[in-house]
Amino acid sequence: GHASDARANEVVTEISPEGRVAGITISAVLVVSGVVLIAAGWDELWRLCDPASEPCTHSAGALVEGRLAAAAGLASPLFFYSLTFWEHTLAAGLCSGGLLLLHRSRLGKTMGIRCLPLAAAFLMSLAAWMRGEVFFLLIACGLAMLTLRSHRRLLPSFILGFGIAMLPYAVLNHYFYAMVASP
Repeated sequence: GHASDARANEVVTEISPEGRVAGITISAVLVVSGVVLIAAGWDELWRLCDPASEPCTHSAGALVEGRLAAAAGLASPLFFYSLTFWEHTLAAGLCSGGLLLLHRSRLGKTMGIRCLPLAAAFLMSLAAWMRGEVFFLLIACGLAMLTLRSHRRLLPSFILGFGIAMLPYAVLNHYFYAMVASP
C-alpha cells in the first residue's frame, strides 16, 4: 500500500564529502569488477569452446588473442558501459561468470562439480536483480539442463542457487512494494 510506497521513495538529500568519495569509489570498483569478470569469462570460454586449440603459450599467439579480445571489447557496448557506472557491466560480468561455471560443470573436471551450478545460478540471479532480461537466461539454462540427460543431475543444485539469491530479492520487494517481483 501507501506505506510501502513511502519507504521506497525516501531519499537522502544530503551526502557528506566522505560519502561522495565512498560512493564514487564503490561505483568504480563495481564497474571494474564487472569488466574483469567479463574479460575473464570471455577468455576462458573462448579457450574452452574451441576443442582444436590449446591455451596459448607462445607470445605471438598471446598477442593475437589479446588483440582479438580488445577488438571484441571495443566492438561491443562493454567499452562504453565500463566508462560510467551502469548496471549492464556488472550484470554482464555476473552472467559471464555464471556461464563459465556452468561450462566447467559440463566438463566435469572440477572438484565440487555439484556446487558449480549452484554458484552459477547464484551469480546469474544476482544479475537478474539488476537486469530483468537475465531471467530469460536463467530459464534457458534450466531448460537446457532439463533437456540434456547428462545434465539433469545438476538441475537441483542450479535451482537451489537461484532460490538462495532470489529469496532476499523477493522479501525486499515485498517489503517495499507489497509484491515479490519488481514493479
